[in-house]
Amino acid sequence: MNKIKKTDHFYLIDGSGYIFRAYYALPPLTRKSDGMPTGAVSGFCNMLFKLLEDSKSSENLQKPTHFAVIFDSARKNFRNEIYSDYKANRSDAPEDLIPQFDFIRKSVLAFNLPSIELLNYEADDLIATYVEQILLAGAKVTIVSSDKDLMQLYKKDVRIYDPMKNKFISEEDVKNKFGVKANKVIDVQSLAGDSSDNVPGVPGIGVKTAAELINNCSEEELARVFYEYGEERASRRIASAIINRRKEKFFECTTDLASLVESILPRRGKKHPATRIFQALRIAVNNELRVLEEALAEIPKWLRPGGRLVIISFHSLEDRIVKSYLKRCSKSMIDRPEWPEPRSNPNYCFKLVMQKGLIPSKDEVKNNPRARSARLRVAERLPIEVQP
Repeated sequence: MNKIKKTDHFYLIDGSGYIFRAYYALPPLTRKSDGMPTGAVSGFCNMLFKLLEDSKSSENLQKPTHFAVIFDSARKNFRNEIYSDYKANRSDAPEDLIPQFDFIRKSVLAFNLPSIELLNYEADDLIATYVEQILLAGAKVTIVSSDKDLMQLYKKDVRIYDPMKNKFISEEDVKNKFGVKANKVIDVQSLAGDSSDNVPGVPGIGVKTAAELINNCSEEELARVFYEYGEERASRRIASAIINRRKEKFFECTTDLASLVESILPRRGKKHPATRIFQALRIAVNNELRVLEEALAEIPKWLRPGGRLVIISFHSLEDRIVKSYLKRCSKSMIDRPEWPEPRSNPNYCFKLVMQKGLIPSKDEVKNNPRARSARLRVAERLPIEVQP
């Protein structure tokens, strides 16, 4: 990288993406002599050859001076050490593809191109690193990949060519995909997660809903959401500040909102002052409380007599609903001032196993801080039909 010139133009090819595209694009092929699968090798070589030829054409006004084909080193990498379920939703590579991996890497060398991989890292990681080093030297880059994660690298002097769509990605494409500019994609994905990689986000927050909720709701609606779902006393002040900030610039990432809230409610202790706000947004977008109520109403139909309903709530709004439901369903008789006498409770179908919710001990909270707000309630299903 020390010899990079400002006139250089690097083509960085996502080799791992090419492999799977080649494998699934062609019917199975085998070598006649020994039955060795060759479909992915053939497809990969054809795709790479076409890319090399197209890059030389007169239509390409930004011809490359350097090429590199970059691969994932292995199925697991440093991310699995951080989050063990990373990409756990993906099946193993097909059996007839596995013996072709080594030949594909050798074919890159046969094209007189560097084949690059680094143990414990993905092709994305290496591509992102090379991009930064190349830009620092003042040169240009073209990334060849259909991987949406690489869209965050789109910027001046960085082109992204999508071979699946046969087009160069534009700033508008990035915004249509994620709802924000490329430099904010990482913030949106932090909220939304990535189901293709089995990375969870905030429940119910999609790529666009996270930004749209804050940027489109009225001041009154935001204040209501923050107060009802976040139990935030400063809900009106925060809602007003959001509206004023929106007049100048829309919110594009989580840090925008967190910083605004912190400017209104200074941090005290370890808990960030925006915690309640993000809880409220999550509940509102995911419609969590209504979903909980609907789920509770269905449970008596599916639980056998003697079966136990065990529910752990993680904040007071949830626990309030669970507590009210169990109280309502554990009384055989109900009474009201306007009735001449008590009546049978049509919802009676549970017996409380414990009168109060069980909360974690100090030792448990010390060992597992996330348990601090948990409350467990248990009820047993009675052999009584619930009246419609």
